[in-house]
Amino acid sequence: MGILQERISNLETYYPDQTKTEDFETYWEDTLALYRQGGQEGTRRLVHTPYDEFVTSYDVSFVSFDGTRIHGWLLVPCGEEPRSGVVTFPGYHGGRGLPQDHIRLAAAGFVVLAIDARGQGGKTGSKQALDTGTVSGWITQGILSPQTSYYRFLFGDAYGAVTWLANQPEVAGQPLGTHGSSQGGGLSLWMGALHPKVQACAAHVPNMCHLERGVWYSTGSLTEIKNFLRRFPEYYDQVMCTISYFDFLNIADKFSIPVLVSVGLQDTVCLPETIFGAYNHIPSTKQILWEPFAAHPVSTKCFSQGLYFLQKHLIRE
Repeated sequence: MGILQERISNLETYYPDQTKTEDFETYWEDTLALYRQGGQEGTRRLVHTPYDEFVTSYDVSFVSFDGTRIHGWLLVPCGEEPRSGVVTFPGYHGGRGLPQDHIRLAAAGFVVLAIDARGQGGKTGSKQALDTGTVSGWITQGILSPQTSYYRFLFGDAYGAVTWLANQPEVAGQPLGTHGSSQGGGLSLWMGALHPKVQACAAHVPNMCHLERGVWYSTGSLTEIKNFLRRFPEYYDQVMCTISYFDFLNIADKFSIPVLVSVGLQDTVCLPETIFGAYNHIPSTKQILWEPFAAHPVSTKCFSQGLYFLQKHLIRE
């Protein structure tokens, strides 16, 4: 057996134990009740891009469950409506960018909502209250409790985005999907698990998978948790408990919609072990794309395969 074949065999048979606590389901029942309050109020303003002939673009916002206003772009392909919709989530440190950054999704036939991640690289702020200090970045904000964790608020914004898009006339009654890479890939998976409106998911090099292993070995955003624990080692068990509520590994076995996942076998940010470890637990229709010498950036080939996958499962003939 060659090195590549051995590597893939080990990944495909990797089934790490779940780490969820006894109140995991109760926590999410209560949290989803809060999330449902978001995504109801919204605004939109027409903007112009070089692609106006093909796509109508809007600067939009909606109010998340905690009152934070989330900003995004809505792209509506010209032609017949309604159409299937896709919410796309940004990577860590990212934001919604420019409308034209999401033109490939719109050109594939989808009404697209691209949103900021609160506090990160866009226009969106945060009303999250902090009762402890943090290290640089965002994900250690409120990390000593699942009630105060930054992830809880980030997930709530994503949930509100799906709700808001589902209520727009351009997608009335049509299927919705989620899309993203890295942090965005993790949010895509989680919304596929949590939001009843999501019917297909494309998650490239997703974060928030097998988080305990990621904290130990990732070179990406999870190093912020490592740095926090370097400063406060006495909080190790408490921190690991908190992040277990937001680890897709702990809900993967409940996933019920079609999903495509991609992974780079040289990725040190979102490790192949973390992605395969969660993916292997998924019981629904699924597909995983791996590239032997790819790192964290998503290749055009994988991105295109994700679009084909979403078209197959969301666009009605």
